[in-house]
Amino acid sequence: MLAACRTRPEAVIQEMKRHWTVLLCSLTLNAVAADSDLRDAAENALRRGVEFFRSEVAVEGTYLWRYSEDLSKREGEGIATGTQGWVQPPGTPAVGLALLAAWEATGEDYARQAARETAYGLIRGQLRSGGWAHSIDFSPDGQERAAYRVEGGKKGRNVTTLDDDSTQCSLRFLVRADQALGFQDQTIRE
Repeated sequence: MLAACRTRPEAVIQEMKRHWTVLLCSLTLNAVAADSDLRDAAENALRRGVEFFRSEVAVEGTYLWRYSEDLSKREGEGIATGTQGWVQPPGTPAVGLALLAAWEATGEDYARQAARETAYGLIRGQLRSGGWAHSIDFSPDGQERAAYRVEGGKKGRNVTTLDDDSTQCSLRFLVRADQALGFQDQTIRE
């Protein structure tokens, strides 16, 4: 998962923190497998974290790089609006990979469903050219300014970026999400 981030050092640090948190939760779950009370507590903490991300942090299933503790400040590579998600890692696809890791560690469907929501957000931000830009804007104006494959403007920006692992990481995440969902979700499969 860390290979998903080939951006600036500060972004690498943020992504490492995210992935280490998931890894530590996974290791904790494995280490306490014999003690059901500790395992239940670790799974409960992970569930609360995933649900917080889904209900309080996500915008249409997408994520940014940084948030203030009270979520009033939102940033990708720059300041983001309340209708934007960031594709460029450590944004949406990196968070999606972490959600899949949480599902793999627990087998609990809530994390897999959170990853599905993240996949759907990325799909809505895919450009007609086939890839992704650095960010997705879900506002009506943002939808018109970009030639999104789904719900996008016909004459908006339609330039796929291979810079900073945006398109590549999105594809890696979508392939893993498709696999995690048993290749049965036709929206993701497409």
